[in-house]
Amino acid sequence: MRPALGVVLAAIALGAGGCGSSSKPAPPPKVEQFQLNNKLMGRPLYETLVTPAGGGKGRPLLVFLHGYGAAPSDMVTPAFVAGLRRLGDRAPVVVLPEGTPAGGTTTATGHGGSYVLREVIPVALRRSGADPRRVAIGGISMGGFGALDLGRLAPERFCAVGGHSPAVIEHSSDDTLDAFGVHGAGGTLGALLTGVFATNEINNAPINGAVAPLGAVDGHPIQILYQAAGVAMAIALAAVGTWIILKICDALIGVRVEQDAEREGLDLSQHGEEGYYLEA
Repeated sequence: MRPALGVVLAAIALGAGGCGSSSKPAPPPKVEQFQLNNKLMGRPLYETLVTPAGGGKGRPLLVFLHGYGAAPSDMVTPAFVAGLRRLGDRAPVVVLPEGTPAGGTTTATGHGGSYVLREVIPVALRRSGADPRRVAIGGISMGGFGALDLGRLAPERFCAVGGHSPAVIEHSSDDTLDAFGVHGAGGTLGALLTGVFATNEINNAPINGAVAPLGAVDGHPIQILYQAAGVAMAIALAAVGTWIILKICDALIGVRVEQDAEREGLDLSQHGEEGYYLEA
């Protein structure tokens, strides 16, 4: 999964680079960790700062929030580094905050959101010299939820906001760890919006010897229908496959838990953890 995360992060970095200028190839970026003595949560946190070659002065700053169970170091993959290098002088400085859903970067409300706005961003700007007028925020999974929520709460702080498969349903149905609310709803929305925002400014690979329009922003709105067809096929495949697997499991071991366990919630009774910690 890590290569895929690197590609996602590189794509968001490209979006943040859109707040910048022209591009040319660049050497590898500088990756460093620094410690924040977090006042809001009362413990030290270790942030990862990725600065493009040549320094960060005047560049955009991308704040990228990791998902549940991940760490900042998981995001800095070869694919991410390669994508950042391809951006050249359009590449942003990237800060990857440490945190957990219980009180870190993936929670936009409470201490998690204040930690990002009041501590991570000012320190990253000061250490890198990035442009405070061009700060973007993005994330993946629970981090995507945090990024979108922070963009909602403090829109004046960001020049761009994005999320990959973000949690867009706060409380969903009997769904362990809210897999549908996070990846089903977020992935569907992202797939459909790809038909809107896909552009040859990012992917200019020639088709039949010429650069073709990709999404609606390129004057090719039919791509939205193509994306919708792909979503429909994925839903059909998942629904049929899930039904078959459930029937097999039900015949062998059963698929329902005891009423007390269901009332407590499958996250806690079966896995010993919670999908969301929004009150932190």
